[in-house]
Amino acid sequence: MIEAPVTVREKLIAQSDAELLRKYKKFLAHHRLNESLWCAKCAQEDRPDGLRASVTDERIYLECRCTVRRYTGRTY
Repeated sequence: MIEAPVTVREKLIAQSDAELLRKYKKFLAHHRLNESLWCAKCAQEDRPDGLRASVTDERIYLECRCTVRRYTGRTY
């Protein structure tokens, strides 16, 4: 059975959320912890798990099977 293609949306991440994500990343690194991210909407639609994530000082990029979420710029 062939599944219908998923339309990928793009959303900008708010500055306050970007600040929180960067603090969270620093917390995880400080305590030597790994994160696991997934999209609740993809899970609800029974799509395979997986979320590509990149959080740097200059950019935040989160991509699942239905949405790309991004933020560009520093938050400090």
